[in-house]
Amino acid sequence: MKTYILFLTLAISVLASCKSDGQTNPDPKPEPVEEELDGDPDIGDLTLPGTFYDKFETELDAAKWDKMNRLWGQSANAAYQHGGVIPENVYVKGGHAVMRALGDQYTGALRGPQGHSKRLGGVLTSTSRFASGRYEFKMRILQAPDMGVVSAAWSFWYKEITQASDPAAWQKAVAAGNIADNGRITLNHEIDIEVKGANLGNPIYTNWVGEKSGEYDSKNIVYPAGLNDQKFHVYRWDWHTGGNGQEARVEYYIDNQLMRTSTTRVPYIASHINIGNWFAWWAGNDSGTYKAPNFDSMEMFVDWVKFTPFNEPNDDFLAD
Repeated sequence: MKTYILFLTLAISVLASCKSDGQTNPDPKPEPVEEELDGDPDIGDLTLPGTFYDKFETELDAAKWDKMNRLWGQSANAAYQHGGVIPENVYVKGGHAVMRALGDQYTGALRGPQGHSKRLGGVLTSTSRFASGRYEFKMRILQAPDMGVVSAAWSFWYKEITQASDPAAWQKAVAAGNIADNGRITLNHEIDIEVKGANLGNPIYTNWVGEKSGEYDSKNIVYPAGLNDQKFHVYRWDWHTGGNGQEARVEYYIDNQLMRTSTTRVPYIASHINIGNWFAWWAGNDSGTYKAPNFDSMEMFVDWVKFTPFNEPNDDFLAD
């Protein structure tokens, strides 16, 4: 019996020694913040000429990005109005670009471009313009269901022209479906993936060549798994301006799942990349009953952004 007890004591001592040995059973090291948050920072191949990307590993690169300070899309209804987007709501933290949203419960000192004190979003916009290509955004959108705020990624370029100011651009715009108004055409070239706070499982996919009702193609497509899961997803569109056998079209994806393809009102003018959130009046009106953004502060995270060029013949870099 004594021999057995001695053997058991020695065995326990050896096991304890092995457990404390860093080489035999190492203690797990804390993962970096990026890994804890999304678990998959892989951005893929970056070697193709013309590829643009940012992994936001240090401070914001001012050569690549501007912080937007602007108000647009204001509702005539005072109850739906917002304060625009402000530079203070865009920053880098823990290997991510962060776009903060300040809702109705915000009581701080920040103000929008027209003095509003609430419903202040944040948007990052690229300094360069990009045309046909694959646009990818690994993001965790605002996790705020039933709230009047929208998380989005979009490309955008705007210019007003007349037939006299640019005859070639005018003819191309008419062929693309633009509608003249009092001798003027508004070139509003835009591609959007927008997730309304009122329904995080029903994103909107829209492409525009102008601002009128007949100058865009838009559709909501339900994402079955939903997007209010606290996880990162890869939002993507493949923009084909056309030529050399390619049909002009925009293909929209989430996590490599094709959600829709649009072949009408397809933009062709190089545009700036935008990412962020704003308190669009329609973002809280999914069911016809407005749902106000009743929160103080929330953060939208972007792990990385990547553009891979297609360099198609119909790419147009019309000057500003």
